[in-house]
Amino acid sequence: MDQGEFEAAVRQYWTVREGQARRQRESGRADAGLRGAVTGGAHMDAMAELAIGNATDIWTAYREGLFGTVRPWLGYLFLLEEAPGSIKPVRVKQPFFEVDSVFLGASYKKRYEILCRRLIRERLYDAACFVTASADLGSPIHEPASDLSFLAFANAIRARAAGLLYTK
Repeated sequence: MDQGEFEAAVRQYWTVREGQARRQRESGRADAGLRGAVTGGAHMDAMAELAIGNATDIWTAYREGLFGTVRPWLGYLFLLEEAPGSIKPVRVKQPFFEVDSVFLGASYKKRYEILCRRLIRERLYDAACFVTASADLGSPIHEPASDLSFLAFANAIRARAAGLLYTK
């Protein structure tokens, strides 16, 4: 897996999603909002081939011995649409308790960056990749944080694979 394959998977996400939305509009059965673009499924297929799953389920299965003795390596990949609503600061309501101050005045983009780091820090995942991309296929893919870049993610996968080679 290389940067080109990863970028192709991101572009495939937008291509499939737009195709599903178009087909639903043409059929006359439009879901509310953007729901029609994702209810058809398959928009995450290219991404699923790279790295996807639920940490809690996998760690439970590991604890129960379902994976044998080798500790699983888990990666988390998050793709956010680069759009005006995702990059501007979001208001926070605090009617019952105070929100973590790191989220005050933060955009969704910043919040998801924080989420990815916390998933690693809490040891739910071994590495995370956070990218943003516009639905415009000609626009660049953005990697907001070098520690959450695709290259860092791919290197972590390679390091784990290399480590497993030496344990046999």
